[in-house]
Amino acid sequence: MFKLIIEWKHLDVDGETCERCSDTGENIVKAINSIESDLDNSNLDIQFIETALNDNEIKESNLILINKIKIEDIIDIKIFDNYCDSCSSLLGKETVCRAVNYNGYSYDEIPIDAIKEAIYKTLGIENKGLKQRSILSNTRTNCSNDSCC
Repeated sequence: MFKLIIEWKHLDVDGETCERCSDTGENIVKAINSIESDLDNSNLDIQFIETALNDNEIKESNLILINKIKIEDIIDIKIFDNYCDSCSSLLGKETVCRAVNYNGYSYDEIPIDAIKEAIYKTLGIENKGLKQRSILSNTRTNCSNDSCC
C-alpha cells in the first residue's frame, strides 16, 4: 500500500483561519476526493493532516506538504507574499501571507488543479489515464511493449 501524507499548514486564531487558507483547505479535500474517485485503488492510503499555526508562524501559513515536500518543490508553482485582509482582520494588524502563481495566473488560495497535479506527480502518474504506469499498480499485464504497462 502506498501512503500519501498531505499536510496543510494554516493560521489558526481561536479556531478560525483566514479566507484564503480556508479556500485552500476546501480545495485539498476536493482534490483528495477527486483522486480517490479517479484512481479507485485500494493500494492508496491518503492521510490529511491540518497543522494550526499561530501569528508568529504566518510565513508558513497556506502551505501544503505532500509526503513532507512543499508543493512548490513538486510542481511549477511560484510562491509570493501579498496583503491578506482576512489575516489582517484576524490578527488585528496588517499582514501579508502566501499566495501562488500557477499556470500564469495568481491565486490567493492554492487551486485544486495544482494540488491534484502535485499529488499525481508524487504518485508517479504523469498521465492520469495511465494508471498501470503508476507506483500504485501491483500487477502487470502481458503486454507486447512497455508503452501499455
